[in-house]
Amino acid sequence: MNAHMAKSVIGSPPQFGWEERKFYPEPVLFEGQMSSDFLQDLVYHITQNLSTELYRYMCQSIVGTEDNVKQIRLMNAIRDDLSIHKNEISITSGSYGEGLDMRGSDLDVMYVVQNIKVYDVKPRLNPISAYLLMDTDNVKPGFTQLRLDSRCTSYHTCVQLGDKYYLSSSLWKEDILTKNMDYTIHGPCVSDKDGLYDFAECLHCKSWISSAVQWITRSTNSWPSNNVKQSIIKHGVLFVPIGTKGSTKRGFRMENIIFNQ
Repeated sequence: MNAHMAKSVIGSPPQFGWEERKFYPEPVLFEGQMSSDFLQDLVYHITQNLSTELYRYMCQSIVGTEDNVKQIRLMNAIRDDLSIHKNEISITSGSYGEGLDMRGSDLDVMYVVQNIKVYDVKPRLNPISAYLLMDTDNVKPGFTQLRLDSRCTSYHTCVQLGDKYYLSSSLWKEDILTKNMDYTIHGPCVSDKDGLYDFAECLHCKSWISSAVQWITRSTNSWPSNNVKQSIIKHGVLFVPIGTKGSTKRGFRMENIIFNQ
């Protein structure tokens, strides 16, 4: 790549629009601010070529072509759809979920629990589901506490504050470890001992939450497009079990399903 760059980019100053004057036997001089403008032009052309070469190298040696990425994404979507059942939905995420099959990368999967619902505005309650109410008082943006608001089969993963029960993010993950002794906690995830596989059990709010309403109108750029925005809003919000640094162990971080894919 270096040899190619030397041939295709680094040329003489006249190639960049500089005028030369010769005073034999003096060295060649160039009109203009040789130490700034010329070097800026040169760096710009080198950077442009480096970006192109880096993109080609990554496509050929690291992440694959655009078609490879699309095929992996499609394969993930099909596998996730086929694995849906009444208790849980799986979502392939991380770099592989983005279609990037990189050497040494682990596999990240989010499992969305179906029989526990999170809500921001109270819905009509289903008697066969447990419900958790978002409580964002004194919590950093992007995080929430989840307060028990109906029957729950997992009080052992809750902590009591006064007369209220809150789902504990740490107890939630520790409960998973009791069923998978060879796994360890890794952030919001539980990982196998070889570090090849990360999975996170998540909770879902079907509606768009009020604390994120500003996001809908905040961006006026071309990306994401209005269609993508509407799809994001339609799919709601996920909650993964991790609190802010130095916070209590009750915190859950809000995630978006579409952006994480």
